[in-house]
Amino acid sequence: MFTLRYEYGHDRINGAYNTVGGFVTVGFSLENMLSGGSPFTLPEPVFKSPRDLRRLLGLKVKRNWYQPAAVVLARSSANQSPPAPSTLTTTANVGNLGPTGSPNDNVTVSLTPSVSLVDTAGFSSLTITFSNAKPLGVGFVRLITDTGGITNVGVILSGTNTVTITKAANPTFFGGGGITGTIYNQIIVDNLDFIAGWNAGIATLVWQ
Repeated sequence: MFTLRYEYGHDRINGAYNTVGGFVTVGFSLENMLSGGSPFTLPEPVFKSPRDLRRLLGLKVKRNWYQPAAVVLARSSANQSPPAPSTLTTTANVGNLGPTGSPNDNVTVSLTPSVSLVDTAGFSSLTITFSNAKPLGVGFVRLITDTGGITNVGVILSGTNTVTITKAANPTFFGGGGITGTIYNQIIVDNLDFIAGWNAGIATLVWQ
């Protein structure tokens, strides 16, 4: 009920200081006055305080169900399933290859958007699909970089409208190893023996 305390301290305003104090702890229950009793009460014995082990063992378990949003997001992201293989897509409106269909009749058009050679490094294949009629012949598909470097993608066979290149077959194509330039920004369809006026339409390039 009674405490005697001595303190020494130092601060920039008062410098060093010493304090001696005495404290008296008195229980005060205002609600006792409603029944005509004294509001002053004696402190409870120590074994009836919250330190009472028997009472603590009989209490229900208290759990903190609140979890900060950052913790929830971290746990959900750590336990999520692996993402599906990503893709990188660009297109080009190739259009007509020419009115004659003569050898080496070709068209060069821009890719939308251009594709960074650095971005292609994480992929293992490229498939180019032409939306319109299939050719009756054989032709080459090439990509051009921003500095004019030309890379052969593959051959469009007669009766097909797709061409695929893989990293295993041409590793330098993915990531720009040995290829001059930093982006692929154009596509060439080089007609060797297509029928006259074949319309390639939209060419969709998908790196996977």
